[in-house]
Amino acid sequence: MKWIIYLAILGFIEVAVIGRLHGALGLYGLMGLYLVTTIVGAVFLLIQLPRFRRSWKFMKDMEKGRIQAFKNPDNKPTAEELETIRPMLFFTLYFFAAVHIAIPGIVSDFVGMVMVIPVLSNRYLDYKINKMIKTLDKEQEGAQR
Repeated sequence: MKWIIYLAILGFIEVAVIGRLHGALGLYGLMGLYLVTTIVGAVFLLIQLPRFRRSWKFMKDMEKGRIQAFKNPDNKPTAEELETIRPMLFFTLYFFAAVHIAIPGIVSDFVGMVMVIPVLSNRYLDYKINKMIKTLDKEQEGAQR
């Protein structure tokens, strides 16, 4: 449900931005801006492509059983084990960034570019992993009481 709301809001913002820019830049200027934002987004994706390939290989190795992220799947993972899922989170982030860049629009291209800027993507992954660790710690504290 969150994604439907997100896409609806993104669509409305996109239409509003396109309307404003069309008035300011004209049709050809707007088409040029579309082209530039898509090319810049593709360059950001290409910069992160080696990391994406490593993440893809990690996921394939996990799927084949060569890598086991969680030692005991029946128990809750530890903080160290949660850190091993970073490539999976990056793979998902890269996929959503590529989708945003592929969707025609200036705002969606910008959102996709922000997702794959190395500094920002690392911060986001750190945030998600720390959030999982805190949730896990709270659950363990609750179970001990």
